[in-house]
Amino acid sequence: MTPFHVLATSVALKQDMLGCLLDKYPVEILFHKAHNNKTMLDYLLMHTSSKAVQLIRMVLQKAVMDPISEWGATEKCRSELDHRLEAIEKSEGGGGDLTTTRRKSMDDFWESVGYCQRVETTSLVELASWNMKMTSVVQKEESETTDDQYRESCRCRSGAGVVIENVFGYLWDG
Repeated sequence: MTPFHVLATSVALKQDMLGCLLDKYPVEILFHKAHNNKTMLDYLLMHTSSKAVQLIRMVLQKAVMDPISEWGATEKCRSELDHRLEAIEKSEGGGGDLTTTRRKSMDDFWESVGYCQRVETTSLVELASWNMKMTSVVQKEESETTDDQYRESCRCRSGAGVVIENVFGYLWDG
């Protein structure tokens, strides 16, 4: 059990203590499973206090949102993830079992994270394909077209359709 597990299972949830722990420990520890195969987030999802949602948001901000922002993710991805975080917060007022409602909102959040990762991965594969094609032309000693003409044609059709067709299946298996 990590200090995060202890905090998540305590009666009085403390945001300031979580902030100190998040600053002190690496993010990977947040996903460490205790002896009963539960992470700190699992305990927070089951917690009945309304403060649990604030702590969930802090954890997801530090562990997921901040790294995604560092990649330079699109505004669409960031706003979608913000929307999913708000849905977790709004699950407080919903009817039904609180843990189930929070879990559903959390699953939606992770689904959106996966989508953003696939978009980013696809963009990187397309960029690498275009870059390889451009590099191969520059390395040729004789070229029938000028570099500017070839660069323009590469912008229109980089050959990424072929690469993506072969790679795309692996991106969804994740």
